[in-house]
Amino acid sequence: MLKEGLRKLLPEITALIIFVLVFFGQSIFASFKPIKNETPKDEIKITEPVKVAVAAASHIKTPDFVKGFYMTAGTAMDAKRRAPMFKLLKETELNAVVIDIKDDYGRIAYPAKDPELAKHLSEKTSMKDIDVLIKELHDSGIYVIARLFIFQDRALVESNPKLAVQSTAGGVWKDFKGISWIDAAAEEAWSYNARIARDAYALGFDEIQLDYIRFPSDGNMKLVKYTHFDPLKESRSEVMTRFFKYMDTEVRQKGIPISADLFGFAFWYRDEDLTIGQRIRDAAPYFTALSPMAYPSHYPPGTLTFKNPAEHPYEIVAETLKRGKDIMKEWPEVKWQARPWIQDFDIGADYDKAKVQAQMKAVVDEGGSGWLIWNARNVYTEDAFLAKNNK
Repeated sequence: MLKEGLRKLLPEITALIIFVLVFFGQSIFASFKPIKNETPKDEIKITEPVKVAVAAASHIKTPDFVKGFYMTAGTAMDAKRRAPMFKLLKETELNAVVIDIKDDYGRIAYPAKDPELAKHLSEKTSMKDIDVLIKELHDSGIYVIARLFIFQDRALVESNPKLAVQSTAGGVWKDFKGISWIDAAAEEAWSYNARIARDAYALGFDEIQLDYIRFPSDGNMKLVKYTHFDPLKESRSEVMTRFFKYMDTEVRQKGIPISADLFGFAFWYRDEDLTIGQRIRDAAPYFTALSPMAYPSHYPPGTLTFKNPAEHPYEIVAETLKRGKDIMKEWPEVKWQARPWIQDFDIGADYDKAKVQAQMKAVVDEGGSGWLIWNARNVYTEDAFLAKNNK
């Protein structure tokens, strides 16, 4: 029976392998270039949390249906670059925005109030007036989500190399892009990021969205050596489940909404963890919302028999949410929400108004709690959004 089951899964497993290769061959997530000579000289000390009053700032209640887009820290603090985006937020159905609070190097991009975090800010912290910006967004009724990189964090690796994924060839392991990773089982890194989450909420962000919550996969995995993760004692998915539960205890149970970015295929498989530790059934109990990266262009040829999945945005997004719901039917006691990332960038196809709106419709049809739109350059298809008085 086991062999027969594997044979039945073979087409999907093959598609998954192709997906991983395709996914990591693309670099749409690079919004910042590393700034040299900014590595903190002192090791980041992970101590017990300081008392940060999470009620220090006012907050917007999570919308019943979130309609948001992504904004880099650089765009958020550049009046000229953010002007067209703020115009959309004020004039259209959009009610949320996602802003980076770490850059892709791992540097904290806002003026943290926690003294243990403040000691390790980049000298070029890009969001010095973020509290003013958040107030402006709140005054317009906009829900503000902080995007927080977790295990892809070169700044933390350089200051605390003992927390990193190591290489059997010596030193810190790096993926094909030259990026170092935190060992997902390094609990000191969990504490560090929980502190950032609480601090950002105290500043005024309404929700903390965790990204890169996974084991690395796009490098020479034969050279990987873990000093915190022990595969003989627990699986990758068990490590991630412990991390999810920790963040729930240290953040969500303190009244702070948290959400999680997952691979799109994490919604397609009940038991497979995609070799990175992500499974929807492990994450669902511990987050306010789950955001699969359901970009149609990132599904491999052959998905749902489509030669080019990017040309079929409705079907890909709808199937992703449908499969996630089907898996979670086994755990009816778990209250969870699906709020996928959808694409507004031209990879695989020209993403015009029709294709963007097709994804939006798929989310509504499959009972999602909202959508978030990704474009790394923060350039969006303006006529894809309805006017506020025409919702």
